[in-house]
Amino acid sequence: MDKEELLQLIDQAAEDGREELDLSSKGLTELPEEIYRLKNLTELNLSDNQISEIPNAIAKLKNLAELNLGNNQINEIPDVIAELKNLTKLNLSGKFYFGGNLDLSNNLSNKKIGEIPDSIAELKNLTTLELSYNQISKIPDSIAELKNLTQLSLYNNQISEIPDIISELKNLTTLELSYNQISKIPNSIAELKNLTQLFLYNNQISEIPDIVSELKNLTTLNVSSNQINEIPNAIAELKNLTELSLSLNKISKIPDAIAELKNITVLNLDSNHISEIPNAIAELKNLTKLSLSGNQISEIPEAITNLKKLTKLYLSYNEISKIPDVISELKKLKIIDLNNNQISEIPETIIQLENLEEDLYNMTKGIDIKDNPIINPPYEIAEKGIDAIRIYFLNQQLSRYKDDDALKIERSIEFPPEYWTAGNSILSYFSSILNAKYPDQNIKVRIQQEGLLLRMIIDTPEGQTETIEETFNDYLMVISRQLPPESLLTDPFEVMALKHKLDIAELELRQAKELFAIVSDKDRQRINSLEMQVSQLFSLIGQSFQKDHHTTVNITQELSNQHGKGDNFSGDNVNQDKIGRDKRYEKKSE
Repeated sequence: MDKEELLQLIDQAAEDGREELDLSSKGLTELPEEIYRLKNLTELNLSDNQISEIPNAIAKLKNLAELNLGNNQINEIPDVIAELKNLTKLNLSGKFYFGGNLDLSNNLSNKKIGEIPDSIAELKNLTTLELSYNQISKIPDSIAELKNLTQLSLYNNQISEIPDIISELKNLTTLELSYNQISKIPNSIAELKNLTQLFLYNNQISEIPDIVSELKNLTTLNVSSNQINEIPNAIAELKNLTELSLSLNKISKIPDAIAELKNITVLNLDSNHISEIPNAIAELKNLTKLSLSGNQISEIPEAITNLKKLTKLYLSYNEISKIPDVISELKKLKIIDLNNNQISEIPETIIQLENLEEDLYNMTKGIDIKDNPIINPPYEIAEKGIDAIRIYFLNQQLSRYKDDDALKIERSIEFPPEYWTAGNSILSYFSSILNAKYPDQNIKVRIQQEGLLLRMIIDTPEGQTETIEETFNDYLMVISRQLPPESLLTDPFEVMALKHKLDIAELELRQAKELFAIVSDKDRQRINSLEMQVSQLFSLIGQSFQKDHHTTVNITQELSNQHGKGDNFSGDNVNQDKIGRDKRYEKKSE
């Protein structure tokens, strides 16, 4: 910006009586004289310029509350700064140079602030002090006078010690001392009761003292890139912690005490010596990001499935050989990084993670599996990311569907307790029907029980699926009283046996209902509708199995609808159960 444009900007601000002025990134080498005419100025932004000196005339801006001179070439804080009694925010961070081979431990410009003057103590109203990217080697005792200070940032300096005087800053909420030469966290830090964020990464700290447990309000603790070899059990006292970063240390074990951090959302332990993920990790119900790359972990424990809110999982550069099938339970996962492990196979259940998605903008593939000995799916597919993996497994499923469709029929039905015995009897009897109609065919019927769920599996090794389907549908028509037993069977003895079986099923249902009536007064009141329920039960079984296999029928709701709102067929201890028809294709042996 040339001189004329700058003057116009300042004149306009003066004319408007403006209290804020932004002159950042204007190529200024000094503060223009005209700026001191703005007597009402409370906020002045002069960041990202080439200013090398703060002039004494700055004292004229008596109402200044915020002064930003960050990213300039200032090498000294003049005593005149103490004249700005209303100052609440002061930013004098040094110039940060972007570029290749940047070593953050070295400041590349000689024009850096080397010390904090004692005159800083006069700024009694100061709440924020930013002095990062300088060459400050000591925090002076005068800092203790800044009683209202809430944020102190001395990132990337040459500080070797946190003085005990820091304990005087009772209102401090954020302390940023990363990229220094600090070797110890002093006990005096425990006095900072209001501290919520503590940044000490890239120092020379070898231990997290137990006294840190006194920081009850701490939400963020970052001590990455130090020399720490142990996470103390005292960490469990930090109940409000949401982010914990301990990467690039020498930690070999995650303590069980970690389970007490119920509010933690981000846990970063990259580049340590950890060999095991403990079961205690399961207690971190709010965790959204877990990063354990660059360790010696050989197994992903099932306990990880309790992390239902997890969206990002980083386990690259470990010794993991298997992705467990239960990984599919982490429904919110968006990113899984498993590159550079010993994994040979991706489980098919991975396609159940619908939130895994490729992001071309952020160069993520949903799942990163490169540099593993992958054979299934083929490596050239796996390395392309989750979309290619999904297509591969879906094609595999389609192939199995075609192969198994001619060999297996499966039906599942979940009964309320009072209907279970009668329902089991009806399904099991279909085996007798098949034996009567097709005595020479090797047809096997199996009934599997899982709680109240009954699963009937019909194996047809000779490929008579269509014929068996038709017979089953006819059997359902007979059950639902839409066809007489004579339409299904020709042998009169078999017909008689089927009729008797249906009568027995009715009796079993009646007995079950009467038993439930004894247990529950509510059931006693609805015994009068039993005869109608018997008929409707058989009808609903038949109708539900004849529907599309994706359809689910709620037997309790169906019966309730037909008997009126006054009846509650679920009972006090019975969940809403459902009758459904489903096909699944699996390779099981008897």
